[in-house]
Amino acid sequence: MDAIEKLPEEGLTFQDLKEEETLAAFKAVMDELSNQNERLQQFAHIVSHNLRSHSGNLELMLKMLRETDDKDERELFLSQIENISTSLSETIHNLTAVIQQNEHTAGSKAAIPIGFVIQKVLNTLKADIDSAGAKIIISEYGWKDLHCEPAYLDSIVLNLLCNAIKYRHPDRIPEIHIETALEGNKKLLKIRDNGLGIDLDLYGDKLFGLFKTFHKNKDARGVGLFITKNQVEAMGGRISAESTPGVGSKFTVEFIADYSSSRQP
Repeated sequence: MDAIEKLPEEGLTFQDLKEEETLAAFKAVMDELSNQNERLQQFAHIVSHNLRSHSGNLELMLKMLRETDDKDERELFLSQIENISTSLSETIHNLTAVIQQNEHTAGSKAAIPIGFVIQKVLNTLKADIDSAGAKIIISEYGWKDLHCEPAYLDSIVLNLLCNAIKYRHPDRIPEIHIETALEGNKKLLKIRDNGLGIDLDLYGDKLFGLFKTFHKNKDARGVGLFITKNQVEAMGGRISAESTPGVGSKFTVEFIADYSSSRQP
């Protein structure tokens, strides 16, 4: 008899299934393995790229500490090292939570204050900001928090600010503008700089590609924007860019607002 009339008590095996059911079950397994592999790659990129920012700033602060005998400067550097260490611990905690988290529903996400995330990232990058002489301008917050995976939001803000500093224009003081705004059911995060800029007519389709670089910067690896795009889309959002060579760039991240945090703070 071709059809299976009764399922065995102990459950189905591949031998018990019809051919189309076998293929469907195999596809489901392969899809799940593919999803797990993609999440693992995302995690590996976060670890290698984001922790490098913490370690680089920590190394720079330690170097400056060793080179000064001024008591006040030493106290300042020690305070900044403590801030970086705290931020590093929080990043590791968030990455550990990603590993331990089994459910990825929106309801399981915490409400993360965007102001806290931005300030934490600025503390982490303080050595780079000071070294570049960058000026950070933060507009009044247009929304308060976002229900999301903390490690992803940290990573998105960190990568965009890192790029704004890394690709600054050599002939002017770097200015980085950070803005948040509400538009309908969307929460926007905008980061604008006056840096080198990118020719989007030439490179627009490659901007968020893996290992794609557009400037002769020895530290460029072509990973940050790729990670950022994937994390934004994993959160149900989208990211876009505007840029003019020699003038600067502006990245806009659109998150989907939720009821609890879509109200004005």
